[in-house]
Amino acid sequence: MATGTIKVDGISDGDSGRKIIQQFGDVPGITGVSFDLETGQVQVEFDADQIALYTTLKTLRDAGFQPQVPQVFPD
Repeated sequence: MATGTIKVDGISDGDSGRKIIQQFGDVPGITGVSFDLETGQVQVEFDADQIALYTTLKTLRDAGFQPQVPQVFPD
């Protein structure tokens, strides 16, 4: 498992955060998603053998947000 912390422009309220979590709901290999309104960051837990980090960035873009280059920390 790996964890990616992604700074995302456009998270302005709880509805934005819930939209992000919902967008990741059907993505295979994602095991957890959380967001922090104060920092504008999304934390994604994923199976690096099953999903590429690029896919998480694309998922955020598809939801209408602008992700920045993430930091990844393997467990």
